[in-house]
Amino acid sequence: MMKEIELHLVDAAAPSGEIAIKDLAALATALQELTTRISRDPINTPGPGRTKQFMEELSQLASAPGPDIDGGIDLTDDEFQAFLQAARS
Repeated sequence: MMKEIELHLVDAAAPSGEIAIKDLAALATALQELTTRISRDPINTPGPGRTKQFMEELSQLASAPGPDIDGGIDLTDDEFQAFLQAARS
C-alpha cells in the first residue's frame, strides 16, 4: 500500500530545488485532482459529481521537508482502514 508520493522534477527550466510559483500551483492542482479521483475509486464513486467531504479531507495532499521538497501523504494503516470502513457505510 503506497502511503507517500515522491516527486522529482527532471529537466525543469528553473535551477535545481526551485520551481516557479505558477508552475507549482498548476502542478499542485493537477496532483490534487488525480489523488481525489484515485481516492474515489475504492468506494465506487468514480464518476462525475461532488466528492463527499470525508473523501476530500482524506485525499488532501501536503508537503513535507526533504532534500529539496518532497510532497507526500502520510496515512497510517489504521487511518486507511477507518477511511475504507467509513466509505463503505
